Amino acid sequence: MEGILKVRNIVVEIASDLNPTDYLNFKAVNKNVYNEILSDEVDQTYWSKRLQLLDLKETQENITDDQFANLTAVDIFDKIVNFNKKQSKHIYIKFYGCFKDYCDKLSNSDLGTLFSAEEENDPVLEAKVLMNIYRFNASNDVEDSYYGKVKEQLDIVKELFVNSVLKELEKNYKLKNYEEVSKFMGVLFLVKESTVAVDFFNSEFDTEYTISLPDNIFKEINTLIIDNQSLSNLIEDESSADHSMKFKRMKVLNKSLVKESLGKIFEYIFNVVDVVYQVFGDNYDNGRFVVEKYIGYFMDLVDIHFEEKENLMELPKFYKLTNEAIDAVFGEEEYFKKLIKDDIDVHLKSKKEYYLETIPSFFNQQLKDLRTNPVKKEDDKVKKSKDDSLRLATLFKKKPNDKDEITEQEMPKVDVKSLVNVEYYENVLKLSEQVLDDIDQFGGDKKKIYDIIVKRISVDGIRHEYKGVVGELGRGEIGLVMFTEVVNIWDMIVHKVVVFEGRSEEGRLEMLLDEIVGEGLNIGISKMMREVENILLGVAYNQQQVIDVEATEAAHKVIDLLKQNCFLLKGEAIAEVFQQEIGERLFNELVKLIKRSTISTQGALYLISDLNLYYDFITYKLKQKNIVPLFAGLKSIGQLFLISTNDSKELGKMIAAGSQGIFSQEEIYEFVQRRSDWFKVKRDVEKAIYGLDCILI
Repeated sequence: MEGILKVRNIVVEIASDLNPTDYLNFKAVNKNVYNEILSDEVDQTYWSKRLQLLDLKETQENITDDQFANLTAVDIFDKIVNFNKKQSKHIYIKFYGCFKDYCDKLSNSDLGTLFSAEEENDPVLEAKVLMNIYRFNASNDVEDSYYGKVKEQLDIVKELFVNSVLKELEKNYKLKNYEEVSKFMGVLFLVKESTVAVDFFNSEFDTEYTISLPDNIFKEINTLIIDNQSLSNLIEDESSADHSMKFKRMKVLNKSLVKESLGKIFEYIFNVVDVVYQVFGDNYDNGRFVVEKYIGYFMDLVDIHFEEKENLMELPKFYKLTNEAIDAVFGEEEYFKKLIKDDIDVHLKSKKEYYLETIPSFFNQQLKDLRTNPVKKEDDKVKKSKDDSLRLATLFKKKPNDKDEITEQEMPKVDVKSLVNVEYYENVLKLSEQVLDDIDQFGGDKKKIYDIIVKRISVDGIRHEYKGVVGELGRGEIGLVMFTEVVNIWDMIVHKVVVFEGRSEEGRLEMLLDEIVGEGLNIGISKMMREVENILLGVAYNQQQVIDVEATEAAHKVIDLLKQNCFLLKGEAIAEVFQQEIGERLFNELVKLIKRSTISTQGALYLISDLNLYYDFITYKLKQKNIVPLFAGLKSIGQLFLISTNDSKELGKMIAAGSQGIFSQEEIYEFVQRRSDWFKVKRDVEKAIYGLDCILI
């Protein structure tokens, strides 16, 4: 035996299989075993293993003296959840001291005195001690007979305890003493008998089917049809209609009735949830089954009412009203509110998918049905109509967070009914908003809907109307002002689409406007530029003396004309294109003006004044940054005419340096030829440009 005790591996293996009492005795068998073999690391490993069996986690933190104080079988596992390996023996002794007596009594079948009087009088304390004994007994696994006997007796004690708890539950539930019921339900969860708790509640709680939806949650309406093309008018008295009218029957949700019914249903379910909270307490999630039963009843009703495919088109509105009712009734209660909504979503998954798959074609047909006959032209196309202006203001009213809110004063002040079918756009936008909101309820992809909106507005609306508008513009029946009023309406329609979709599909409609409006604006701008050209024909910059240097009268007339026409368009994007086009054409006219003029040094002062006036208008009024460099370049060109004849060499150097903004050296050379003294400065200029100013040897 002495020889075996000298073999380290054998000693360590024997020690690891001993219970704590036998381990301590074995360790003391001789000094070598105590001091050399089972010391330090090996000893700490043994006690650490015991603590790991108690489901404690090893850390580097030390347990403090305060944590070691006043430990009991009730709270020791709550206070000590980790251990430091160096303290492992000391910690295990604390657990051993709390539970050794309980285990010994159970091993000896001494159940009568197992719990203290305090524990027996408090089922919560008794439940905690009972489960903690189970947990401690795991460290007795090295002694099978002892471990097995303790567990066997614990199971008996637990069964007796659970039965007594059930009796208390039944008694208090009948008395509706939910506070006591909640306490005893909590005890069952403490002893890991959640199934028993749920079964008890399921057997006692009355889940009789008591919720319903009215049969008439849908109502039929008549959609007015004229010449087989549907308008948005909805009339209730079919008998009063003209015989030339036809009607299309439609089913829509009776929102007021549905809202009232859903309120009652979820008030009832909320009362059920209230009972669950009272009975289950902190373990309320285990009572979800009873709430799920009522949601099942509710979804059965939904299936019945939305069995017909026609009714499914109204499902998003019903879904929205359902969520609103849940939010209104459940308020800040989150757990069951989310549970109910999630269950509804799961149940409606197939119906949602069918709706999202079907709605694009259904919606496209609805928009096609909205097409009306072309509105007949009125004799007086410029008749004022306050009512039409107010309708337009309503149609294009933006949301509160939109920039550049459109006011009544900004709306067209002329009657545009002969050119733009406002009613059609009103109906399209109203229906589009409704369908997009419906799709939002189901979290669907709205791209197909956007595509349909863009296509219908493009094909049935703007492109169709454009043919008539641009024709009248070309014939001179309407002017640029009227044309831009029409463009403003189209542009506001485009903006409205962008507003309610919440992302940029604007590009496609803008491209359409750019395409079809370009021709009309080109006609109008061309007419305006011919007027600019006529104004500039009388301008001369060959003055021989200077009197009160200021911009010419012609320049002021041009600016006045620009002010009248540049700000006709309201839409930011299309107005920018319009203004840039005017600016570029004005630039070309000014270039032609300079190239055909003879400009003296004195006259250059007037030219520069004019160019400054144009530059200020483009920069500070139009604020079109893209074309500002054009007019800055013209200002630079103006400076070249200010240089005197005597400084011709300096003029040549400036041209050779090519420092005049956007213009090439060749273009600058062409401008300078318009100087009245060109033949005097030509030689020096060309020497500087072509490098001829050198000495031949």
